[in-house]
Amino acid sequence: MDGRGIGHTADSSSSVSTSITRRYELADAILLVDNAAQPMQAAPCAVLRSLASSGHESKLIMCFTHFDEVKGDNLRGLPAKKNHVLSSVDNAIHAVGKALGRDAEHALSRLLPDRAVFLASIQKRLADGARFTLAELRRMLALVEASTTPPPPVEYTPVYDVANLVLSIQRATQEFHDAWHGVLGMGTRSGVAPEHWTRVKALTRHVGLLHRDEYDTLRPVADLISCFRTRSVSISRAR
Repeated sequence: MDGRGIGHTADSSSSVSTSITRRYELADAILLVDNAAQPMQAAPCAVLRSLASSGHESKLIMCFTHFDEVKGDNLRGLPAKKNHVLSSVDNAIHAVGKALGRDAEHALSRLLPDRAVFLASIQKRLADGARFTLAELRRMLALVEASTTPPPPVEYTPVYDVANLVLSIQRATQEFHDAWHGVLGMGTRSGVAPEHWTRVKALTRHVGLLHRDEYDTLRPVADLISCFRTRSVSISRAR
C-alpha cells in the first residue's frame, strides 16, 4: 500500500493522517523511507510516536535513501556513516520515550540496527558493482518477507489504572481543545498559529459535506487520537 506520504512538516507535534494510521492494522510491514542526509526530521519522528503509541512498532522497517550524500571529514567508511544516521534515530527514539515512557523507547530501540537499511544512488540504474546497495535491497526484501510470517500467540491481559485513566482522558481532551482554540483563533497557545478563515472553512466543508476527517494539515480527528494515545499509553501495562 502506498499513499501520498507524510510530507515534510516542520511541526514536531503534528499528527499522522488517519488515512495512514488506519492502514497500520492491515499491513504486515511498515516501511518508513527517510533521507539519510537529513535524517529523522519532524515528520518521521511523528510516525515513530504514532507507531509506538498504537502498538505497531514491531512492523517498522526504516529505509534511509541518499546514503551516498552522507559526507563529512569524520565520516570515513560505511560503519561511521551508518552510526551517524543511527545516532539521529536514537535521539528520535529517546524523544518518544520522554513522551510515551521507557517501555515505548525500549520497544523501538530493540529494532535497531537490524531494521534499518541504507540505499545509495537508487534514482538511477544500479550497476553490478553497487554491491552495498544491492545487498541492502535484498536484506530489505527479506525483512518484508519475514514480516508475513505469523508471530507465535501471546497471552496477555491489559491492566489499566482506572483512576488515572479518567484523569488522562481529561488531560488529553483539554490538550486537544487548547490546541484547536489556538488553530481557530479562539485563544492563544505557544507554538500554535491561528489558521486563515478560508482554510477553516475548507475543513468544515470536508467534514460536513465530503465526509472526510481532515483537510491538508488540519487534522482534528488525528490530533484527538494522538492526544488520547499519548496520554493513555503511559498508564497501561501488560502482564
